[in-house]
Amino acid sequence: MMVIGYRRAQSRAKDILKKLFMRFKGHRIRGVPSLNARLSNEKAESRINLVLIYAGGFGGTDTAMRFFNTIRPYYKRSRILVVQGEDSDFDPTMWPGFELESQNPDAPNTFVYLQQPGYRPTVYNECDHFIATHWTSAHYIILLREEQARSGAPPKVPFVYLIQDFEPGFYAWSSRYLFAAATYTKPEQTIAVFNTKLLKDYFEAQGYSFPASYVFEPRLNPKLAAYQSRLPAHKKRRLILVYGRPSTPRNAFELVVETLFVFAETYKNAAQWDILSLGESHETIPLPNGLSIKTEGKVTLDRYAQHLLDASVGLGLMVSPHPSYPPLEMAEFGVRVITNRFANKNLSGRTKNIVSMADARPTALAKALADACDAFDAGAIERDTRPAFLGTEDEFPFWKDVIGRMSVKTEQRVLELAK
Repeated sequence: MMVIGYRRAQSRAKDILKKLFMRFKGHRIRGVPSLNARLSNEKAESRINLVLIYAGGFGGTDTAMRFFNTIRPYYKRSRILVVQGEDSDFDPTMWPGFELESQNPDAPNTFVYLQQPGYRPTVYNECDHFIATHWTSAHYIILLREEQARSGAPPKVPFVYLIQDFEPGFYAWSSRYLFAAATYTKPEQTIAVFNTKLLKDYFEAQGYSFPASYVFEPRLNPKLAAYQSRLPAHKKRRLILVYGRPSTPRNAFELVVETLFVFAETYKNAAQWDILSLGESHETIPLPNGLSIKTEGKVTLDRYAQHLLDASVGLGLMVSPHPSYPPLEMAEFGVRVITNRFANKNLSGRTKNIVSMADARPTALAKALADACDAFDAGAIERDTRPAFLGTEDEFPFWKDVIGRMSVKTEQRVLELAK
């Protein structure tokens, strides 16, 4: 009786909170940047601008920085514009060589938080060039270009759109879905740079087309790659490494938990294994037969590399046409990783260490996990020498073409730097 009463009270409380939320929400789309810039027709040194949604993170942000650092030496100046955050968030140790523009606007490499109260960055119509890294940053650049056109100084060159996922899929079919998809509808203004051919093929299958487009295959983070030499002498243990992000629907955390629940309940040797979730902090989750999903949340690359060395089996799901870095990273470290197929994505052919499942029911995924555990105990998991990441040392071989399309005198700048 007390349980029923508690549930009713809990239900009423949820209804009240929902009504309050709807009342004060205002039915606006939150988290979308408004235009914050001062336009200028003055001549200035050429500058490349990278627009990030936030200043931090691995994976996609790390790849964006590698792309940015490849081309920024060929501009006189560079700037990072961040959609979320304020100057108080700036950590100079994370961004060597960059200074806050609000404090030193003449520095050659500057950092701007677009939400910083009282500061408007200057955009030189003829000399500032832009790279979008997320649909919200692309939206900001499109707003900027529209304002330039209204002011009589329409931009003469396209912007670079670094496309690292099909981002409308981050949301249900909704306002945000349409908003994100709309940023792909400016092909004449866009130089599309796709993270993997898989993703480019998916876009084309959805009917999107960009006259100027390039594809790169990412490579293993160099800091992680430095640890691979330790693999031959390192003894792996019964550790299942999980990519767990409860707040990110495309990583299917509920399905991960259901899978591990079935695994713990049905696999005869489950009690011999440890389960560790990385990516985002969450509570320890109890499983049948005394097992649990422990977490360390978001860890440093050095700590992550240690776990990759230790782990023998992995579970990382991604409801997206993009491969997702964690399953590839696990495979590169000799981990037998269970992941899912999606549309045109099937990673099983890249390496024996990736098991890409068409059947993503918990029972099927749990069976694949159990098979991987048995294979480890039988000594049947060996590091496949074929790379899971397809990128090479020259990750962005098309960089000169991209700069040329942004009307920078590439060869002249190369000669200047060579002196």
